[in-house]
Amino acid sequence: MLNRFSTALQSAVDALAPPPPLLEDFVYHWRRITNFYVKHEPVTKVVIENTNIPAHLEQLIKILVEDEGAVGETGAAGPCLEYLLQHRIPDLLVTLAGTDSPPGMKAVTLGFTCRLLTQLREPALPHVGVYTAVQKLVLMCNGMHASPTELDEIHFLCTLCAVVGRYPHLINLFNTRYVASRRVSLSSDCSSLGSGCDDDPKRGPVPPREDDLLVSPAHPAGEKPGTESALTTPPLSESQSPLWGEPEEFTLVDALLSFLHSADNRVTVKACEGLMSVAALPSDGFAQSLARSSVFCSELAARLATLYRSIPQGVDANDLDDIHVNWGLDSPLWSDGTKFAGCREVSAFLAWLDYCDQLVRESHPTTGRALARAVRALFLEDVLQTALLSGEDADLVFVTALVAKCLRQVTAEALLEEFMFWLVGESCDPELPDVHTCPLRKRLFDNCFHDQDEISLETLRLFEVMLEKPSQHALHCLVLTYVNSRGYYDTSSLDSVIGSWSDEEEERERNNRSSPTLDFSEGSSPVSRTLAPRNIDKVINSFLELVPRQLRSAGEEEGYEQYVQDADRQYRAAAARWAASGWPLEASFPEDCRPEADHEGRGPTFYEGPFLRMLFTRLVRLPYQPYEINLQLTSLVSRLALLPHPYLHEYLLNPLVPAAPDASSLHAALGLVGAELGARAPETGGSRAALRATRRRLLDGVGDPQDESSSILESVIVLEEFTKELAAIAFVKYHHSS
Repeated sequence: MLNRFSTALQSAVDALAPPPPLLEDFVYHWRRITNFYVKHEPVTKVVIENTNIPAHLEQLIKILVEDEGAVGETGAAGPCLEYLLQHRIPDLLVTLAGTDSPPGMKAVTLGFTCRLLTQLREPALPHVGVYTAVQKLVLMCNGMHASPTELDEIHFLCTLCAVVGRYPHLINLFNTRYVASRRVSLSSDCSSLGSGCDDDPKRGPVPPREDDLLVSPAHPAGEKPGTESALTTPPLSESQSPLWGEPEEFTLVDALLSFLHSADNRVTVKACEGLMSVAALPSDGFAQSLARSSVFCSELAARLATLYRSIPQGVDANDLDDIHVNWGLDSPLWSDGTKFAGCREVSAFLAWLDYCDQLVRESHPTTGRALARAVRALFLEDVLQTALLSGEDADLVFVTALVAKCLRQVTAEALLEEFMFWLVGESCDPELPDVHTCPLRKRLFDNCFHDQDEISLETLRLFEVMLEKPSQHALHCLVLTYVNSRGYYDTSSLDSVIGSWSDEEEERERNNRSSPTLDFSEGSSPVSRTLAPRNIDKVINSFLELVPRQLRSAGEEEGYEQYVQDADRQYRAAAARWAASGWPLEASFPEDCRPEADHEGRGPTFYEGPFLRMLFTRLVRLPYQPYEINLQLTSLVSRLALLPHPYLHEYLLNPLVPAAPDASSLHAALGLVGAELGARAPETGGSRAALRATRRRLLDGVGDPQDESSSILESVIVLEEFTKELAAIAFVKYHHSS
């Protein structure tokens, strides 16, 4: 009832005294703002909250929104917007913000500009009268210096990023060299074209194409120069740009980068979000320019190096496993430094690595690759590589563990690729014995035999993490480049050895001349005679019989079957991870090394490569190594054996193929271990009861022997369980591939 009465009363008042036109109302509120400065001294102590300036600015925005709705025509500027542009109101407000008069004017201007950019239906940023003011305002936002308006500034910058995200071509407005080049070019173009540069007054700003800068002056009929808007113009080439030799400045990007140094984590996270949105823009030209001519990539990579250097010495490598952080505000360890000394610094470093990883993954491919290369050059090579190659033993444990932690955390393909190039080198060619082409890779192999067991253990863990990642390059450099030639196969004894070149292999070769590949997609069941040999029972038994009977401590119910379920799960995961690898279905000889070819004498000695040689050498030392290293070593070999690669499978898991002369193998290495343990265990009192007691102790998680006899008995248990695990893997791969 009262609402209807109020509506009727308002209608009557409007009929007698209609509301002023929007333009008149707009001018009134603007003059009320200017009157404040007429009545007050240039420097006033009156805070802005005690003035009506914020209320009048709010009314200006409301009138602009209403004015745009009244025009109705898409792209047409209403009289209020034209007045704002003609009288350069945004520029005047930015000038007042620079003097911060009255105190608080800067924050109010930032808020007004944000609403101007976001609340209008048509984007206001392309208008010259708006973007010139916005550019000045961006230059005023500097996070290098503490400021009470820090949150307002970062909110303004993120608002700009949101606008640019909707209209990606506008990002070029914040490339100073591009803007200057366009102005020089267009001033000459317009002077020659005359009225050809005029714009249709009803059309408004024309939406530009990607990578086109909007700076061409427009003078619609009856419009003053202050209302000129940005028009589409063709991009300049390098030869056409009069300022191509000048350095580029990316004002928006540089402003966001400055806030990465803020002490307020909320501001830092907002700056990260803004940078990510800019880096993800679909503009090829801008991405190339950002990657080539800005400090964007180098600043982010250098910050990673700085955060690493801030980690205090003495951090325990084992503490790294308990840290799980991300770069957002919900990181659980940002404010918790009580877990261990250096926890906060390690958390900050890993959080920044997580941000770089996500940035590489979500940004434009050109920008992502450039950032990944910068991380490799400025952090991996300049910082971590120096620590790995020349660091003290006390630091080497932590650095190696941190590299493994970083690698485990990386998911972006481009960044993972750079990590692997750094670790194993870029060359895909096999190395000759005692010839090393990658110093860092050579150092990692050497560290596997370090005098300090902790360094060897962490290095083995690092190699296992490398194998967990689906990196074709790393796996090829470490293993596949040495076994793909099938040089481990002795072709001279094909007629007399079990598993020789039979009719079955001839048929397999004929069926696979077209190089079929394994298909591990869901629902598929690849058939492979290499992964599923018909003599699978002999293969399984050949591993189980490596442990002398008098040293077997497990009961009949504790056979290799107990490992089948876990091996099946791990093999499915490995098959899914390497589904896109394009590996062949069968192991076959290259055309020039086929068994039916006439080969006289022995070919070159098979070299398994430094990685496999390191594994086999350490396996042979199994009776004399700490229990933790033996567990890590067997875990690493198991991970290799799980891979569905036919040559690697045949080399590791099929001891029945004829071995080339002097070719080492997994089965041969374990055979030496079994023989050594068979000779040493009785000497140390290795009775069946002692073995069972050792077995129970290890199952309870106690693996700290006090004497040599305990170490020998532990090695027996490790060998026994490892051979059963290998048998289970062979059985699971047979089941999936037959």
